[in-house]
Amino acid sequence: MDQVLIMQNIIVVFLVFLAVFLLIYAIGKKPVKRREQKIYACGEDIPPEHLNVPQDSFYRVFVRTLRIGWLKRMHTGNLSDYLAWIVLGLVFLIIILSILW
Repeated sequence: MDQVLIMQNIIVVFLVFLAVFLLIYAIGKKPVKRREQKIYACGEDIPPEHLNVPQDSFYRVFVRTLRIGWLKRMHTGNLSDYLAWIVLGLVFLIIILSILW
């Protein structure tokens, strides 16, 4: 009898969490009104066309130095893929640091 009661409680808690998740998800999907703001940097108004930074400028030095141009072709531009690359890089760094330690 106790196992049935425990299982019912687990199901009820799961359904409550699911309802809360769906409510938060539905609230988050509402469009937000955004107003356009001027770009402000060190006291100067800068037009957006002057802030165009190349996408690969961050890791260009590593690509040239380590000769790993094939990594550039593997980037898709998808945010979740980018997060996976960051996690893989951190795992790689942890492995290297644990070997060198």
